[in-house]
Amino acid sequence: MARFPEVGTVAASPLERWDVPSGSVWVKRDDLLGEGGTKLRKLLVELPLARACRERVVTFGYLDSNHALATARWGEKWGVPVELQLLGRPSDDPARAALVRSVAPTSFHAGVLGLGLGTLWRMVKARLRRERLLVLPPGGTTPRSTAAVAAAVAEVVDQFGAFGEEIPDHWAVAVGSGGTMAGLLAGARAMNLGVQIHGVAASSRWVGPWRVARLANQALRLLGYEIRVQAAEADVTWHQFGGGHGRPAAESQHMLREMAERGHELDPLFTARALAWLESEVRPGENWLFWHTGIGAGAR
Repeated sequence: MARFPEVGTVAASPLERWDVPSGSVWVKRDDLLGEGGTKLRKLLVELPLARACRERVVTFGYLDSNHALATARWGEKWGVPVELQLLGRPSDDPARAALVRSVAPTSFHAGVLGLGLGTLWRMVKARLRRERLLVLPPGGTTPRSTAAVAAAVAEVVDQFGAFGEEIPDHWAVAVGSGGTMAGLLAGARAMNLGVQIHGVAASSRWVGPWRVARLANQALRLLGYEIRVQAAEADVTWHQFGGGHGRPAAESQHMLREMAERGHELDPLFTARALAWLESEVRPGENWLFWHTGIGAGAR
């Protein structure tokens, strides 16, 4: 049995069967965990540590980042000061810009260079002020948070056992920063599951097999395992990448509408792409699990 750390008080998210146009799939409903979905699993290891160390959290993302807003909201609830460094202009989405500013101090940057320089200057100021900072990368993806996602694999294995059902051979999940896929891959290997984890790129062309494998191996080392994941085991596809972040392909837009008609909500940037890809790949008789990482964070 895999040895996973205690990662907080998050309850097990439901495991359900959903009808999709081609048939039906199992769905892990991390969207029901609370604001942030799977991000909450990550935040439950990072924010309590920041609070214990009396650190201020600085994190990053696009203007529409679910991770950034969820981090600020949960930080507010748990008494951890959070600052946001976001890529985008307030004029791109004034309502969203006003929302994030209402929750946390926020700096906006029109380009990646500006974001990098702004972050560097913030770090310099923190050093001059002797201020303690915890810098969370985009998506909150660190070895600790990736290991926290790995713990969810044991959770879903227990659920299939309680149902008396076989664990699906194929799992599909959206890929942003790569931490969730890496955590699932690490957890599956730690528990010696013969499953294939498929990642559907939704936000970046730079997050691929090498990054996912590296994150998975960092998590495995943290958990005390000597086994390692090879890049060839990390199946990442860009078939639903469309025009890039915020500009999904037509198939994912169709899936978003199709599932809404069936009473199921998806995120247009991430989970709609992943489920659209799954729909195009599933074959008769195959057993699939779709990892629903959550929906976009909005107003309270």
